[in-house]
Amino acid sequence: MQVASCKLQGDDYNSLKRATGLGKNQLIQFCKVLVLEGGESARAELREQNTKEISELVLSPVKDMADNLRVRIQELLGPEGNRTVKRDTVLSWFNLGRGQGLFPCEPELEPLSEAIPRSTTETLASEVQKHPLVVLHGKGGCGKTTTARSLETALPIGSRTIVYDCYGAGSYRDPSRPRHSSWQGFTQLSNELARSTNTPLFFPYSEREDMAPPFRQKLETASEIFGRENPGSLLVIIIDAADNIVTHAATQTPPQRCFVDQLVAFTDLPSNVRILITCRTSRLSKMNLPEETKEVLCPAFSLSETRAMIALHGLEGSETAISDFHDLSRCIPRVQTSALAGAMSLSDAVDFLRPNGKSLNDLFDSKVREAFDRSGVDIRRSFWCAALDELSAPMPAVARLCEHGST
Repeated sequence: MQVASCKLQGDDYNSLKRATGLGKNQLIQFCKVLVLEGGESARAELREQNTKEISELVLSPVKDMADNLRVRIQELLGPEGNRTVKRDTVLSWFNLGRGQGLFPCEPELEPLSEAIPRSTTETLASEVQKHPLVVLHGKGGCGKTTTARSLETALPIGSRTIVYDCYGAGSYRDPSRPRHSSWQGFTQLSNELARSTNTPLFFPYSEREDMAPPFRQKLETASEIFGRENPGSLLVIIIDAADNIVTHAATQTPPQRCFVDQLVAFTDLPSNVRILITCRTSRLSKMNLPEETKEVLCPAFSLSETRAMIALHGLEGSETAISDFHDLSRCIPRVQTSALAGAMSLSDAVDFLRPNGKSLNDLFDSKVREAFDRSGVDIRRSFWCAALDELSAPMPAVARLCEHGST
């Protein structure tokens, strides 16, 4: 029987209004969609069915979690219980701290400011729409991360990108904060998917050695829901600077499994899902990518892109000065950003790069020189760098102070 009439009055109206706590218009809308049917399964059977369906969404043992919650809530309702339940309280019940367990590898990327329009972005968007697995590769500092993060605007309307930051501001080498493990990587991606598609979070109730199968299940469910709400759109998983964690995992003793190797091996992805990997060209051969992976080169800046970079920093100059800046920076976006930072004029930025131009290695070397000059350390820089490289991560505080030139 369907209750669709809005002619509510008398005791029935008053009873429903009190029970629901709804206003008149809300109550009318509620009654229009209310359906009362007979022949339903027994309550226990319905509970089992609900538990199964919810388990498929959250990838967790829902019954155990529900039993745990029931006990906790009963304790709070007792005479000595505190009836105020906060988010951190619930997370603590599942040993999730303040949420780090849900998102163990949050991105540590700088906010994406206005990006330079690049033809590479359009090329990448075209290939991503045609191929399930794409790798964007190039030299260090050429703009791979920025190009990948700008991809969403070049995809069909409604598309979404999810970025996994493998570098983590250098923390990928810290053994207390691993970014390459199956547990850490797939847990982060599962809940990034949930956050992006408005589906239930994955609660890591107990650690599993291999998270690839449950993540694949989460991907199937989330992509189906996303596809219904955004037909014709794409859900793109971006694994940024993947070469860092792939090579780091391989150099451990003994070598460790990296979740990226598992992710790129997924076959028959949902039709609206794409995977985009970024890495340095010099490490492309170490990425263990399938043969069918589509490769897209991220080149250095063109002269027009260099001109746009200068304008973005609020500077201007003659075509000769712009051309000099372009050549002396080796056309590398990261070198250009460093030269333009704090420059009062384009001439200042050009002078910073003179006489022979600068590369990324030159910038690093100048930072080390500056640190040595300020600290007064009497040791050859090559020895110091070699010793620093041998230190286990996280780097001791004293070494960090020396590195940044503090006295």
